[in-house]
Amino acid sequence: MNYTKRELLEYFREGSEDTYEKLSISNLTNQQKTARMGNQMDFLKGEIIQQIQRTYQDNNEKVKRIFIIVYCWIVVSLERRNSLWPYNSIDLSRRSGELWETLIKVAWEYPINQDVSIFGAPSFIEVANWIQTSYKDALESAPLSEGKRDELYDKYLRVWDILGEDIKLDSDQLFETPDTKYIVDFKGSYGSNEKGNKDRLLSVA
Repeated sequence: MNYTKRELLEYFREGSEDTYEKLSISNLTNQQKTARMGNQMDFLKGEIIQQIQRTYQDNNEKVKRIFIIVYCWIVVSLERRNSLWPYNSIDLSRRSGELWETLIKVAWEYPINQDVSIFGAPSFIEVANWIQTSYKDALESAPLSEGKRDELYDKYLRVWDILGEDIKLDSDQLFETPDTKYIVDFKGSYGSNEKGNKDRLLSVA
């Protein structure tokens, strides 16, 4: 196999055909059918990616093939899901947004630049404690009376009380190079909703 788009589409379609035929005549719920089909599609994707990793030593070629694999996996996944349980417009746009993100994340799961690494977002409590401590240290060095410092710090903490204790600091992708940290929002240019997913589809079309 040369891992072309045509060959990979055929690979996924043939590899999922038996599962599709069994599920299409089963008495399972739509959710159960799509879950089992999803498992089969994931298995096929994992198998072919392992082949790629064994076949190609050049990282650039490897990543190019994996990107095409994931693209073809998405196409056939949508086909199978729609055949088993026809999409309505909202479900299709939502699923398209999820798969769009899966495709883009290939660049970080299999980076060409080996200096790229993924990092996790800090917790809001950790960040809040660090900022509050820094502010308190700054107050300590200010030419103020102890009573005035305590008053200002108490007012400052009231603002944090309004924010609460559980703000998500995570994003779609957090990664870093030796010099810089990056925060990526894949949906920022469209809006994180079904309308945004529709706009994304129209942009591709």
